[in-house]
Amino acid sequence: MQPDMLTRWGIRTLSSKMSRYNPMSYHNGSVWPHDNSLIMAGLQAYGFNDESATIAGALVRLSAHDPDRRLSELYCGFDDEDERLGPVNYPVSCRPQAWAAGCGPMLVATTLGLQPGETPDSLTISSPGASGARGRSGSRTGAGSSAGA
Repeated sequence: MQPDMLTRWGIRTLSSKMSRYNPMSYHNGSVWPHDNSLIMAGLQAYGFNDESATIAGALVRLSAHDPDRRLSELYCGFDDEDERLGPVNYPVSCRPQAWAAGCGPMLVATTLGLQPGETPDSLTISSPGASGARGRSGSRTGAGSSAGA
């Protein structure tokens, strides 16, 4: 996670060091929340919890700048040190966007280490994850019980 790829809003589609880089391009330097949620989950799955947490924080920061807490399809890949400045929306991105809306559930599942349990009514918290949650298995949804710790 190098500075030429990572912005306060997530990972760019192309390094700012590349000659084709254009932060206002659809695929040559923009930031896609959907892609970032998948990167976040992949990093978590391979034990890169700190890096996963960095991307989780970027996604939360990104959504916090929208008054409706909706993520757009993509954002321009600009990054500014001025914390008062928000992300730059890609001029013709869809908002809301269906796959960007999937970032919220992916963010929660990844940071808490949530995995489907062995039965349809169970849920397993499988790893400490970015949130520091303790591993737990046997948790049941609905009126079920919770076992393990």
